[in-house]
Amino acid sequence: MASAATDAAERGRASARFDTCVEVGLFVVLVAYLVRLPLGLQMSDESALLYEAKRIRDGEVMYRDFFQFVTPLASYTIAGAYWASRAPCRNPPC
Repeated sequence: MASAATDAAERGRASARFDTCVEVGLFVVLVAYLVRLPLGLQMSDESALLYEAKRIRDGEVMYRDFFQFVTPLASYTIAGAYWASRAPCRNPPC
């Protein structure tokens, strides 16, 4: 009886060690991925959309102050989210 109990306890500890190793490994991979992300906006589609939303939030009007080939719903939706969250756009693309 005591042997079965100690075997079960050993399996539980081994399983806990394995779980901890997996968690630490996933955390290291996540941190490595996040460190490689750019800190500012780049010249990609997403950054152009964010910059247009910032311009709308700052009072400019699409198709009068700047032009975009797509419909304005996405830009106005993101501008509303910027306005609601008061989030700054610090690094606009040049």
